[in-house]
Amino acid sequence: MSDTAETSVVPATAGSGVNLDPNHPYFLHSSDAPGMSLVNAAFDDRGLEAWRRSVLIAHSAKNKLGFINGSFPSPAATSKDHQPWSRCNDMVTSWLLNSLSKDIGDNVIYSKSTMDL
Repeated sequence: MSDTAETSVVPATAGSGVNLDPNHPYFLHSSDAPGMSLVNAAFDDRGLEAWRRSVLIAHSAKNKLGFINGSFPSPAATSKDHQPWSRCNDMVTSWLLNSLSKDIGDNVIYSKSTMDL
């Protein structure tokens, strides 16, 4: 018996009752929202190491760390995985923006991907 299991994106259609595997990096829980704050205090140029550690812990717990560290790169635009990846990347980007002070967030809001942020 193999210890590795392949995980693939399962397309979900409205009302189909089909969901992504909750362990898949593209999975978003119904409670995940762009306005969520995953860290206690917004980064404002002080306490970088503590803020960074909080961000890494929070995104690891949500299985989204790969969007930050580059281990979940953007699939080709023609790939069936591109739309789910883009949706998750946008969610992680919004969580990161919510963890920054307004001044810092205003300077990085136009980053194309979470990793660019």
